[in-house]
Amino acid sequence: MTKRIIRMVCGGLTYRPKESLWDYLDEFVDKTIRFIEKEDDFPDVVHGHYADGNYVAGQISEMFAIPLIATSHSLGRNKKKILLQEGMSVDKINEKFNMEKRIAVEENTLTTADVIVVSTHHEIETQFGLYDNKNEGKFEVIPPGVNNDLFYSFYRHEMPSFKMTLEQERALYRVNSEIERFLFDPTKPLILSIGRADKRKNFETIIQAFGQDKELQAMANLAIFAGVRKDITQMPHDEKELLTNLLLLLDKYDLYGKMAIPKKNDPTLEVPEIYRVAARKKGVFVNATPGENFGLTIVEAAACGLPVVASPTGGPKRDS
Repeated sequence: MTKRIIRMVCGGLTYRPKESLWDYLDEFVDKTIRFIEKEDDFPDVVHGHYADGNYVAGQISEMFAIPLIATSHSLGRNKKKILLQEGMSVDKINEKFNMEKRIAVEENTLTTADVIVVSTHHEIETQFGLYDNKNEGKFEVIPPGVNNDLFYSFYRHEMPSFKMTLEQERALYRVNSEIERFLFDPTKPLILSIGRADKRKNFETIIQAFGQDKELQAMANLAIFAGVRKDITQMPHDEKELLTNLLLLLDKYDLYGKMAIPKKNDPTLEVPEIYRVAARKKGVFVNATPGENFGLTIVEAAACGLPVVASPTGGPKRDS
């Protein structure tokens, strides 16, 4: 079977943020249908991801009378609730995120999808539970797993039969260099957190807790991998604001030499080594996201032999 990735042009050739694509999804659907008919190779099933992808997949499912699988990942009603708590107005939420349309699509997907894939029962209860059509959804809980060829325990490196590839050796060297160049005493245990540059990852709270505890600073170092950055001033507003706040907190608590905030990491080769470096230093992984659906980084860290501290709410607790 030949696998291809086909890019459908819609909304012109200018880059558009994901939230602004709603006005162009029907154009995307039309072009996708024409492509399928031209190829004369009709799909047996269609799988949509996120609300916009599920809208497209739903239209194609109806057009060709084929089953629809939907994976939501995040849901509009929950996001709207969080944004309202943060002080954003209803009008601003709708303007920036097309929230009402998104929620309407999610309500419809609950009634039309043949299967809705979720990662935990917590996701069904606390997120889909906010929807009028919650009882119509045909849910299938499929927890994400990890690639054991990449995420394996740190002590495997010490086993006589284990041999690192050249790529792994280089990745380990890069990881150690990226972390240790920030630290006065890199031999201390390492408190680690990894995630994209998103306020919901709660990196600020982790830094504040570390910065306010002088005894903890004497015992351990802190490393925050908040996505990948080159020039913060050129990044999207939300990411720029978060990363600026992290650096300001580092300065506020005078964590120079005690906290590492590296600029980049390779998700395939370097992220597993980051977990293992922390484990060898007798450190701990912290996921402070409140209401995490699943927490894939928690599973990755644990697979590498790194102890985990997680928020007391959400999927990590409900489905553990």
